[in-house]
Amino acid sequence: MTTIEKRFFRPWRAGALGLLAAAGITLLGGCSKEDGTSDGDRTAVRFQAGITATTRTTDGGDRWKEGDPVGIFMLRSGGTLSDDGAVYEKNVKYTVSNPTTGELGGETTIYYPAGNGSVDFIAYYPHSTTITDDYKYPVPLSDQRDPAVIDLLYARAEGKSRTSETVGLTFGHALSKVTFNVKLGVGFTAAATVTDAAIGGMPASATMALQNGAVEAGAVGDIVLLKAEAAADGCAATFSAIIVPQGANAYAGRKAVFTIDGVSYEGSLPDGDAFEKSNHYTYPVTVNETGVSFGEPSIGEWDTNPQNTSEVTEMDIETVFIRAGTFLMGSPETEPNRNPNETQHRVTLTQDFYMSKYEITNAQYAAFLNAVGVGQDGKWSDWSDDANKTQVLIRAYQWGLKWDAGSWKPEDGYANHPVVYVTWYGAKAYADWIGGSLPTEAQWEYACRAGTTTAYSFGDSEGDLDTYAWYSSNSGNTTHEVGDKQPNPWGLYDMHGNVYEWCLDSWDGRTAYSPEDATDPVSPNPGSYRVLRGGSWDFNALYCRSAYRRNRGPGGYYNFFGFRVVFVP
Repeated sequence: MTTIEKRFFRPWRAGALGLLAAAGITLLGGCSKEDGTSDGDRTAVRFQAGITATTRTTDGGDRWKEGDPVGIFMLRSGGTLSDDGAVYEKNVKYTVSNPTTGELGGETTIYYPAGNGSVDFIAYYPHSTTITDDYKYPVPLSDQRDPAVIDLLYARAEGKSRTSETVGLTFGHALSKVTFNVKLGVGFTAAATVTDAAIGGMPASATMALQNGAVEAGAVGDIVLLKAEAAADGCAATFSAIIVPQGANAYAGRKAVFTIDGVSYEGSLPDGDAFEKSNHYTYPVTVNETGVSFGEPSIGEWDTNPQNTSEVTEMDIETVFIRAGTFLMGSPETEPNRNPNETQHRVTLTQDFYMSKYEITNAQYAAFLNAVGVGQDGKWSDWSDDANKTQVLIRAYQWGLKWDAGSWKPEDGYANHPVVYVTWYGAKAYADWIGGSLPTEAQWEYACRAGTTTAYSFGDSEGDLDTYAWYSSNSGNTTHEVGDKQPNPWGLYDMHGNVYEWCLDSWDGRTAYSPEDATDPVSPNPGSYRVLRGGSWDFNALYCRSAYRRNRGPGGYYNFFGFRVVFVP
């Protein structure tokens, strides 16, 4: 069973958290108009940016392209773009200089304005010089041949301290996407060719207000669809378009027209179908000589790879694509609260991988336990001949799972909280069952850092941790639903806090990393203590640092131990 997918749809998160990211972006550019070219004692702004609901549509890709333009505004918190006194930087252009790392460069540097108070940032893609005086961004939709031109992404970060060096920007799609997988029915031979497609009866243009990301529909017209180079499995052709979000029955007479060997065939799109922003709607379409019929659309997050035909597993998992690369693992000697075992060294990961966007939940783990027949004793005897390793779950817990009427169920209200009281054996058993693996310690830290070198993936300030993590200062002494806090720059949630996460590696708890460069390091000694990463709801900020390591025996269990999984293509 194949399980490597960028998106495994979970109904309980439908359309709400479409946050996949494959690129971490460091923005370096701009210059504050308050002082011309002098920065004085003020702080330069760094941006860590990820993309929700996946990244770019260009070529179906999952990363930025060199030269991609991004526009940024900096203004007083609570101010408006129309208030010149509130805007410190206006429509500053950045371009992607390194597609592998996602780094953006500018001709100058943006600095926080002098004085007290906080600021807001607005960012959008692609950058435009034709924005109207009322800060409306025009979006032409009639011609879809270059999706990068119309795939409008928007981000806003509010209330940022003027002394904070790092600002997290999370981009999301402002529009919707629709795909038609076309099959030929009665009256057509196998040699028939679907050459073109268009939709009509809905807006063929739009504008987006940069102040708040709201999209205003333009005039109704025709939209020429983009034909995929390869059709979906079993289909004659696949077409897609980026469209204006619209409610059910918003436009009467919506239609789609497909051209087959020079003849056009028209069908009506269901009036009751709504299209929400950031969502991807995929329709099965059958064209007969007598007309066109549409099946029920599948609705999921906007996926970068619509031609992915991998099979969905028994328990859906949403994943984020992580591209192979090199990073500094461990912490610098100047980092506060560091441990001597965190020797900083260069690590290269040679394989791309997918990592679960969220920590594995109680609902997901219960599905596994029930599928493989784990009973009330928490043992999966068929997984290992070693009696110690069969213990995958120690016991039910008030925030976790309960044994009820012959099966495992999440405690009421905790289905989407991370599973706890799971051993390393239990975490690995789940990963094996789902077709993946526990992350190596290097994979985990690489994904957590997401291109950063600071103590946390958002910077060095513990004061910003509340935005990204559940830890001792804000957790209320309990776990929390996965995905409630902001993601790291690559779109991964709860990499800091909530629960510690088991990694594949063994470690004695004392030995420091070697300072030598390493490639794909891992130390899986079955008899040794295992690594845990990320901090938890029960520990303070220093334990949530990207470089912090702890360990426990593989049979250990606590109400702050959980895990996530990776898949290697």
